[in-house]
Amino acid sequence: MLRFSLVGKVVENCEIAGLTPASDCPNLRNSLSRVQWREEAEPMVRIERGTKPKVDKVREIDTNKLSWPHASLAGHGLAGNFDYRDFRDVTWEDANRILSFEQKLVLRIENSRDPNAAYEEIMDELYEDDEGILGLDVGVAAVVLSLSAAGCIPFTSCNGGFFGGHHKEYYPLVGFYARPTVVPTMMKAAIEADVSVTNDEGGAFIFSDNVNSMLCFARSLLRITPH
Repeated sequence: MLRFSLVGKVVENCEIAGLTPASDCPNLRNSLSRVQWREEAEPMVRIERGTKPKVDKVREIDTNKLSWPHASLAGHGLAGNFDYRDFRDVTWEDANRILSFEQKLVLRIENSRDPNAAYEEIMDELYEDDEGILGLDVGVAAVVLSLSAAGCIPFTSCNGGFFGGHHKEYYPLVGFYARPTVVPTMMKAAIEADVSVTNDEGGAFIFSDNVNSMLCFARSLLRITPH
């Protein structure tokens, strides 16, 4: 079983953390250094294909703990993530395009006789054309974009080294801010895709042990969200 903890410090003043309303969360667990869910005391290591831990299925959201970032921070940086990008202007067309492109990349890797070489080749191609999946990890980009199109604000994402390489997470994960109104649709998509979803005070997290499940979540969310 995986034990989860929130990496960061307790911020007594929610306005300092960039969240609102401050009066509703005097002990918000957020961080001005990068916030992420991860196994306790785990360093960043190189993950090899086929060695991923199984992730327990969790599907529960406490809407009373959800918070929303100030617009000024959402436009420049959140949770101390120095690689943060603002995707609030993403359209449904953008999200569907990224999903389609990303699915082709994953299939290309999985159908290759040498998946590691195929992944490295894709990484080289994306380095030359960063707009392909907008600088995001292969396997979670569509989740980031679909959540953004649905009105959420992702603040961190990682494919957990699903295809190998150095990563801070041990499984595919996307952290984001969400309003309570999107929770029913998000939970329905999570059930369809068989991914886990949970939250702490502030942010919510979608995660799985397989990027195909993450892509399925993105596909379901794009299909069932009213727009």
